[in-house]
Amino acid sequence: FNLRALLDFHKSRGKVGTIMVTRVDEPAKYGKSVVVAHETGLIERFVEHGRTFAGNLINAGVYVFSPSVFDRLEVRSTSMEKEVLPRLAEENELYCQHLEGYWMNVKKPRDFLQGQALYLAHLAKQRPEELASASGSIEGHVKIDATAQIGEGCLIGPDVTIGPNCVLEEGVRLRRCVLLDSVRVGAHSAVSDSILGWRASTGNWARVEGVSVLGEDVHLAPEIFVNGALILPHKAISESVNEPKIIM
Repeated sequence: FNLRALLDFHKSRGKVGTIMVTRVDEPAKYGKSVVVAHETGLIERFVEHGRTFAGNLINAGVYVFSPSVFDRLEVRSTSMEKEVLPRLAEENELYCQHLEGYWMNVKKPRDFLQGQALYLAHLAKQRPEELASASGSIEGHVKIDATAQIGEGCLIGPDVTIGPNCVLEEGVRLRRCVLLDSVRVGAHSAVSDSILGWRASTGNWARVEGVSVLGEDVHLAPEIFVNGALILPHKAISESVNEPKIIM
């Protein structure tokens, strides 16, 4: 979608906030309330899901606010969806703009990976020059930043994104995964169905799979196996994680 158009729309209305909204078949899957808006786009209220159908227009999770929104925030933990947005609607200070085309919720890692695969497929049709050319080391849709370093004998794809300044040592295997900025994958390691955060690294012969997420600055020792783990930032992992768990 066009963020510039959303910003222009927000400025033209002169209100505190503008949110993107979208129509879905099962609104109850995406939160506790639906959006009720005037034909002009002014949001009248948010309605909790109940036994009666209130609509299928939901908050798409993209917001633009004027700086005055900070005057309405208290110095405490505050819910945007439960407190700030409903209050702005009550004060007639919140507009919405419809998001046309495809939308999906990517709050969960598995959904994020699915969304990435769909986006790479979109690039293949619309801007194929942005994807890596098919070769002996590339399978399917793969996007590699120009600053990434790829070692000898690597096999990458399908559905892989490699961010800036990443380093893949020799013999690495990547499938259906995302490597954010400055990730390093040790020699002969394999990563599949997982997300590696900024400056994360694996030692040689490591294996990461099962929708694992390595937070920023997480480092795996050599020969570590990680299966379905959510590892919070700034951790050094020296033992395998055989079952899905959160490491804090």
